[in-house]
Amino acid sequence: MPAPHPEFSLAIVGAGPRGTSVLERLTASVDELLPADARLTVHVVDPCPPGAGGVWRTDQAPELLMNTVASQVTLYTDDSVDCAGPVRPGPSLYEWAARHDVPLGPDDYPSRAQYGRYLRQVFAAAVAAAPARVEVVVHATRAV
Repeated sequence: MPAPHPEFSLAIVGAGPRGTSVLERLTASVDELLPADARLTVHVVDPCPPGAGGVWRTDQAPELLMNTVASQVTLYTDDSVDCAGPVRPGPSLYEWAARHDVPLGPDDYPSRAQYGRYLRQVFAAAVAAAPARVEVVVHATRAV
């Protein structure tokens, strides 16, 4: 009888920008972190929608702005980033807005809701890019 595949589970508590960044780095680096035959289940725990979390909810008033201009905000890596794991480039908030016909200049201060929509896309992209041996399970609840 063949040996079963090793299985690992972990939880990310909080699905805002930090939790989303952790998920992105984890899914990008899983081949370096685990044996080739291992499976991983990532439990993401947050009562708010993943990506935006509670602070960057997409239902906020458009007058509530970030304190950083759109071209300076990204959750993706590129060649300028010194980090462990592979580089996974992706759009800055400004580039994402341009691709989605969101009126936002590179030096504009985005609304919190706009950033929340960007974060939701980053989360979805991290899940979609995860290797087949990684399962992401979202729990819309509080961790206690």
